[in-house]
Formats: sequence, C-alpha cells, structure tokens
Amino acid sequence: MFREAAQEALGEEALESFRSRVKAAAEQMAGTLFPGVDGLDDRDPYARYAYRIHLVPAVSA
Repeated sequence: MFREAAQEALGEEALESFRSRVKAAAEQMAGTLFPGVDGLDDRDPYARYAYRIHLVPAVSA
C-alpha cells in the first residue's frame, strides 16, 4: 500500500529560501575541507562504527 503526498507550490519567498539553502549546501560540498567531530562515540555509543570514517586516519596520500 502506498500514499501519494501532495504539496502546494512554493511561494516566491519560500522558493528563494529553498534556493539559498541548496546553494549553501552545494558550496559546502564543493569545498576541499570537511571538518570532522572527534569523540562522537561518547555521545552515541551504539553508532561507533557508523562514524568510523571520522576516526580512522587516512590510508593514502
């Protein structure tokens, strides 16, 4: 079973806000520096492996 969700078209102000958020996200993703957060396992001990990419040192240069 599925449900089709309907959404009204965005108004001009909401559309501009959406575009602004997408642009900011694209600029961040296009960057060369992605700061990590150390010690995530202290806050969420069950997600230790999920954050492993942040905890393992680089293996290539």
